[in-house]
Amino acid sequence: MKKFLVLLAALTLVTGFAFSQDIGLTPALEFSMDNITQANGGDMTPTLMPYISYSNSFLDSALDLYSELDYTMTFPKDTDITHSVYFDLELGYNLKLAEASTLSFLFQNEENLYIAPQVDGQNSYDVTLTPGLKFNQDLSFGGLYLTAVAPLYVVQQDESDFATDLNVTAGWDSTFGFSAYVKEYLGMTPDFQHQKIRAVVDYTDGPCHGQIKADFIGADNVTVTLIPKFEYSFIGFTAYIYCTFANIGGTGDATIAPAVGVTYSF
Repeated sequence: MKKFLVLLAALTLVTGFAFSQDIGLTPALEFSMDNITQANGGDMTPTLMPYISYSNSFLDSALDLYSELDYTMTFPKDTDITHSVYFDLELGYNLKLAEASTLSFLFQNEENLYIAPQVDGQNSYDVTLTPGLKFNQDLSFGGLYLTAVAPLYVVQQDESDFATDLNVTAGWDSTFGFSAYVKEYLGMTPDFQHQKIRAVVDYTDGPCHGQIKADFIGADNVTVTLIPKFEYSFIGFTAYIYCTFANIGGTGDATIAPAVGVTYSF
């Protein structure tokens, strides 16, 4: 509970600052249904998530700030409702190397607090600290970037040993709706070794958005995720609907999870 109050206090400070600037604050509410086809013998699980985010830039866009607080309630079929809080704070300092080149110093703090039900023998929260670097080159056909981050899992709910990754991403953001990136995940500690490559392509055309994601875990394990999305904006509100088709081509059946939500931006 103490940690939950700390998170609320942090968000209150961010919210107050956002209102003073009258820009960058977005409260939202999302409702989703996980595994509506009850694939792989599982149950359909409704989830309700109110959340709030704040995004802004300072010092002539040299400093970027993003903060988010989610409260998630999941309603399993035969067990108690689960409650959890997620807090995310991201900072980026952008250093101009040339007119079209930027080096960014990144830092992210993610915290998950599991309120209920409590599980014996486990921590009630996760904490991940992620320092990193990003290089961006603007060109006539969009921006090319290379990012290297090292997530440090300093507290873990399952009480595993301290662990870290090295994640390297190469990407492209076009000037005409397309973006794509390839990301490699490398486990760096003896008890946490793994490797995964993820390739993602996004396309946006007005209110329509689509994403294709492919995960390569070893030579013979490839899964695909499709996420079509549609949104409509009016007087500060944005209503959206999307559906996640996951585990296509993977072990077991594919899963389907639709979601709807609404946001309001100040």
